[in-house]
Amino acid sequence: MTDITIVPAGIEDADRLYEIECASFSIPWSRGSFITMISDREHAMCLTARTGVTLPGKTVNAGTSGALQQVPLIAGYTGVLYVLDEGEITNIAVHPDYRGRGIGFALLRAAQDFCRQSGVHTLHLEVRPSNTGAIALYRKCGFVRSGKRRGYYADNGEDALLYSWKDM
Repeated sequence: MTDITIVPAGIEDADRLYEIECASFSIPWSRGSFITMISDREHAMCLTARTGVTLPGKTVNAGTSGALQQVPLIAGYTGVLYVLDEGEITNIAVHPDYRGRGIGFALLRAAQDFCRQSGVHTLHLEVRPSNTGAIALYRKCGFVRSGKRRGYYADNGEDALLYSWKDM
């Protein structure tokens, strides 16, 4: 597994999240959708997986010292929307250059941990039947198939499989 850190996204991350989204999905969320999710700390959480690699030329002010520090590269993200004790994984994506390194697994586990700590006991998600890698990941993390939405995806009419996870 790649050395990564999972931290909440900030507004300044919206461009990179949108870049990963466009590289991962045929119908991507807008940059504005990420800003809305990141800004809603009452009913949403967007987690990022940051690698030890830094983005060339990207620096931030490191607190009161005024020193600049490099910003670790965001390799992936996941979003969770929740109300009371129930939530939904809105999306989870890893940049194609970083797939197969355990980042998706780490993100999904971090989302489950966040939910446990926030009193969210049930998570739902939708996935294309053709996305066998994602389905394997969800099963590995304890999600079970709970239904199907026929013709859900607008780009090709593919069904969506519904998966759910319950914190026991």
